[in-house]
Amino acid sequence: MTLDPRLTWPVLLVLARTVLAAQVGHTSGTVYSRTQGARVSPDLEFSLGTRTNNRTACVVACKEHELCHSVNFHLGDSLCMGTSKALFSFGSNLTAEDGWENFSPQATEVKDGDWVLVFRAQHSVDTTRDEKLLTAWNNDMLRSDDHLDTLPRDCFSPFAGNCADFFRSSLMADWPATVQQVRLVLFTGGVQKVEMVFDGQGSDRESWYSSGRLVSSSFTDMSPGDTNLHFSVLGQLSSNRMFVALTSLDDSTCTQEGWLMVEAEPHNRCLFDRYTTIFSASDFRSPQFLYSNTGSQINFNDRTYKQADVMAIFINLHDFSRVQDQMGFYKRPLSEKA
Repeated sequence: MTLDPRLTWPVLLVLARTVLAAQVGHTSGTVYSRTQGARVSPDLEFSLGTRTNNRTACVVACKEHELCHSVNFHLGDSLCMGTSKALFSFGSNLTAEDGWENFSPQATEVKDGDWVLVFRAQHSVDTTRDEKLLTAWNNDMLRSDDHLDTLPRDCFSPFAGNCADFFRSSLMADWPATVQQVRLVLFTGGVQKVEMVFDGQGSDRESWYSSGRLVSSSFTDMSPGDTNLHFSVLGQLSSNRMFVALTSLDDSTCTQEGWLMVEAEPHNRCLFDRYTTIFSASDFRSPQFLYSNTGSQINFNDRTYKQADVMAIFINLHDFSRVQDQMGFYKRPLSEKA
């Protein structure tokens, strides 16, 4: 039986969660948490070939498998299943199922493969609270990864759901000097619609978002080093717009041409600044993530944009540039890749 995680997550944590405190497997000393009566349903699940009632042996088998990030164990059937996602992976799906228990490494961060989630917002979230997108972005007291155990799972999902807050990692308060790349992604219905990757070396939490740092993009006419391309996290605050990717940062006119903008708060000025066609800022629910769905730049005032459900920002602390360069696609747009 699959239960809505928005309703069952606190129950599963409070009533059914125990900790396997002993060190398991290799000498890394990783501590695994056990969630009883539940199973992580990942993109990939596979048998680890360990048919034993010994849970520890199942976890050890997972740690020795490069694709395994958590274990679904069924005691009655002695099934030991490896999964491609852990409990606190970005977009992991937890379902309540009798007889199953999941073992996942205890975590202090949300990861999507090698990428660490540092910020997430979903459309209209600030209608339920006083904090707006800009204040959340700058709020160093907001440290979502300090309490992942009690955070609604929808707050680190590609789907818009029951998350009445912004996700902001503690890494935002102290931007790591080891950041190699930064990735901005827009999702609609859990499906990735926009992806842009930037060189994050030597950056801070805002300077990474610049045309000179662009590595790759899902837009076909967005190329690294393009002088007609202007990125800015805070470049149009006078119009309450953030994360703009436009041909100009001048907001004195409604002729705004480009690829992406985030409406951080209501601003009853241009057609695209309003949530509906009713000319009233009170109809606007922020934030809104507006993007070109044509694969190339548009005039936003023509209202040909699409609205995404979720914006997520990730950082990568590993240096893959040398490997990418050797493979011949470093600093090439995604559209040019095979």
